Amino acid sequence: MDVEKLEAGLPFGVQVRGLGPAELEDDATVAELRELWIRHGVILFREVDDAPEFQIALSRCFGALEPHPVQELWVDGYPDLISLASRPESGNILEIEGKTVANWIPWHSDLSYVQKINRGGLLRVTQATSWGGETCFGDQIDAYDRLPQRLKARVEGLEILYQLKILDTTRYARRHDVKLLRASHTLEALRKRVDTDFPQSPIRPSMCRRRRGARC
Repeated sequence: MDVEKLEAGLPFGVQVRGLGPAELEDDATVAELRELWIRHGVILFREVDDAPEFQIALSRCFGALEPHPVQELWVDGYPDLISLASRPESGNILEIEGKTVANWIPWHSDLSYVQKINRGGLLRVTQATSWGGETCFGDQIDAYDRLPQRLKARVEGLEILYQLKILDTTRYARRHDVKLLRASHTLEALRKRVDTDFPQSPIRPSMCRRRRGARC
């Protein structure tokens, strides 16, 4: 297993090569992967098996798996996986500052709106878009460290209420003039469950300081 910095100048992230199913059976390798993730926040795995079984096995190296709360996204035959896809006949279509795009997702922290926050998630691209489609990561620890001391003192001890928001209803979407032109069946089903199945979840800023990987 070869490990190197993700990119010079970034405060987080490493990339790993040479990892296969056999290596995941080795306790020392699994322990090293966990340590890399805790220390660097984001791991990019290159040249690995693209089978869903390998993704699940690799995920289990970092802890017990929890079913995703949005059951509409579950993959048939693989309850530990969800699928985010944009299909011409049924995907989300949005207009962002006058430009039409498919299946846009704003900056967010995964599953911060549930009572028990997951430690992380493993993403796998099965079919890349011909343009766009970038997944960006931000370091919440570094962002907190950059805050003015007076602001850190102001928020210390306060609680934040997190709640699931749908695409065009987020503050980020309002700021960038986002309009939902067509909603997928999954999104429509999720809208009906937001208030009843995903109530506000309190989290202290001290927990937010330790979380890396807010992404879009």
